[in-house]
Amino acid sequence: MKVAAENSILNMSSIESAGYPAELHIVTTRDGYILKVHRIPDPALQNKNEDKDGPGDENAPNLVAAADFRGVVLLMHGLFSTAADFIVTGPENGLAFILADAGYDVWLANARGTRFSRKNLNVGPKTAAFWDFR
Repeated sequence: MKVAAENSILNMSSIESAGYPAELHIVTTRDGYILKVHRIPDPALQNKNEDKDGPGDENAPNLVAAADFRGVVLLMHGLFSTAADFIVTGPENGLAFILADAGYDVWLANARGTRFSRKNLNVGPKTAAFWDFR
């Protein structure tokens, strides 16, 4: 099993290079934190492999029919972690990819203060106020 470095895995191209559609959403909280949220839409609804690889490509993700859409899943990492945990092991083992293949619309959230959400409109991460999440 190939595992990529965390700081390089959670970006649009890493998700798309695995054959999945990807979106980046920037969320600004009321207290000024700027959070990155990645989305892997249901691949059956937005199959990017169809145009470039054609049907029957053995490397394409296992796509489900649009009628099998199961809903939305928000994946939130634990303490001292990031949303990269859900894709770092690749399409075969990454929970985000497995859920997308099963017909879910997958959202990958990053908590404030993580490497992917370390910005604030009012204070910088080198100040104590930045880390006071009350």
